[in-house]
Amino acid sequence: MNAFAPPLGLASSFAVLAGTGITIAGAVNSSHITGDIGTYPTPTETGLGNLVLTGVNHADDPTTAAAKVDLITAYLVAAAQNAFTIPTELGGTTLPSGVYTSAAGTFTITGTLTLDGGGDPNAVFIFQAASTLITASSSNVVLINGAQACNCFWQVGSSATLGTSSNLLGTILALTSITLNTSATASGRMLARNGAVTFDTNTVAVCSLAAASGSAAGAAISKLLNSPTGACLMCLSEKELKAIIAYAMRTSAGLTLPQLLVAAAYDKSLSKKQMLAILTSLITTQLVPGVSVTALRTAVKCNACGSEKAIEAQMLYLFANYFTTTAV
Repeated sequence: MNAFAPPLGLASSFAVLAGTGITIAGAVNSSHITGDIGTYPTPTETGLGNLVLTGVNHADDPTTAAAKVDLITAYLVAAAQNAFTIPTELGGTTLPSGVYTSAAGTFTITGTLTLDGGGDPNAVFIFQAASTLITASSSNVVLINGAQACNCFWQVGSSATLGTSSNLLGTILALTSITLNTSATASGRMLARNGAVTFDTNTVAVCSLAAASGSAAGAAISKLLNSPTGACLMCLSEKELKAIIAYAMRTSAGLTLPQLLVAAAYDKSLSKKQMLAILTSLITTQLVPGVSVTALRTAVKCNACGSEKAIEAQMLYLFANYFTTTAV
């Protein structure tokens, strides 16, 4: 069935929108949300000290109230579209764009669900669950061939639960509540009409369509992340990704691994902070020559208020759009 994206209106800027409160469990600063949050009509917000928020906490202000009205509209539009009936279990399947429901009224994801955009960045995916959406531990949603997280919608007739260390892509439009178990992540929005949204050491960021159309570099990043290669890279550890970067740099420099190990022996004795300080010095000397450390600290004072992830996102954007690289 052809699908069209439900209009989110003011709800589009919210990473988390609830009806009866937001709870952030876990340790201090253990959850990260990029996007706005709010809860209406019940303004209860518990555990904000455990949250690093890159966005606005609207609590129960008029913006939140208006966003809840827009959420209801989006929910109804998503629920009203004609759907194709498929099995409850989505894991291990690859689906093209369309509107999907299940005879049982529930959806589960065990393993990996792949959404295929068919080369169309505007391809829309809507999943209508009359009752629940439940993702298993370590389950994943992968996008290929131009599919985008912001064009994926999960309309849930009761509540949604994201399993431990699972990764979901898309916007959840839940009638009741949304629960994210430990270390679950999502690129999209957690929008609950009547119930609560509960976090426990999670990362959620509002998705964006800008990367696919904002620039050639942005489109390249979007294509990589939504390709099998990008999905493979996302499955690697940070250590493995750093090793790939080191290999590419070493190859470009014309050094063998033994040569590099000998040359970097002294650097290995430094602490991580010392190495980062030296790297910072090398980069800033090249990009802003003659600027003192004191001046640099003053210049970045506001930038440093954000999370490390927000700063890394700025670096990624600048590198992709303003610095030319040569593929190894």
